[in-house]
Amino acid sequence: MRMAIAALATAARAAAPIKAPPASPLQPFTVRGRSVLVKRDDRYALPGVLSGVAGNKARKLYGLYKRGFGDAEAVASLGGHQSNAFPCIAALCRAFDLPFYFVCKPVPRWLRQNPAGNYARALALGAELVPLKPDDYRRCIADPEWRADLLKDVAGVSEVAWVPQGAASRDAEAGVAMLAAELV
Repeated sequence: MRMAIAALATAARAAAPIKAPPASPLQPFTVRGRSVLVKRDDRYALPGVLSGVAGNKARKLYGLYKRGFGDAEAVASLGGHQSNAFPCIAALCRAFDLPFYFVCKPVPRWLRQNPAGNYARALALGAELVPLKPDDYRRCIADPEWRADLLKDVAGVSEVAWVPQGAASRDAEAGVAMLAAELV
């Protein structure tokens, strides 16, 4: 059922092209008597339910937002507990109605007891943690086949889409190209 809903969401996005967010502003500043322009990508955000996905992660995830996750029944990524990609990918998965699994090292007790920051935001968006011992975490990074098997077992599905750490992938090219075009 979840896969069917995700497929419908992807089809709807394909039928109605996704409009890129407006360009982030250039703001003039004076630093030590010199005028400089600062590109305010902190004010750049994806539309609608993804409005919390802003800045460089909005740029990196824009292409994935447009493309969707295909036949995937779940999505997974990896990184630190307070990674700014963590809640952004969780928001994207929520928009696609797909479960999101985040591979990380064990969460410190103080953070588990008092969720805060990006960790708390991602959990509120439905992210599920896959805490691994440091050796297994390193193996998850180094061995894609081991990682795929782990995630299929954890998610209980046959198709898990993988978003590299920090959302650094070819999917980022669309958003970065838009940034480049804004600067020319």
